[in-house]
Amino acid sequence: MTIPLHTAPLAGYQIRMSPVEDPRLERQGRRLSGAGVRWLVAGLVVGIPGVAMVVVGLITAIRWMWPVGIALLLLASAPLFVAFALLSSGAVSRWAARRKLFA
Repeated sequence: MTIPLHTAPLAGYQIRMSPVEDPRLERQGRRLSGAGVRWLVAGLVVGIPGVAMVVVGLITAIRWMWPVGIALLLLASAPLFVAFALLSSGAVSRWAARRKLFA
């Protein structure tokens, strides 16, 4: 008994991405995504200790720890918002560079 090997892609499955039709939009999308990743790292560096301080402060009932953790989370929300905006703009730009429909 032999098992057939499928060399053609399955229906609805694409092996590689569509070719880039607008290299300027692709370059702009990569630039935005790179900046978005850096903002995401900056937000996580501030946000993760904030979450840890809130959890530890509430479990151990240390009065000063959880408000400081909440303050760190509030400070981390600004770079995380910027990261979300840059990453989504970069994704839209790279999608538009391939001249594909959005809906």
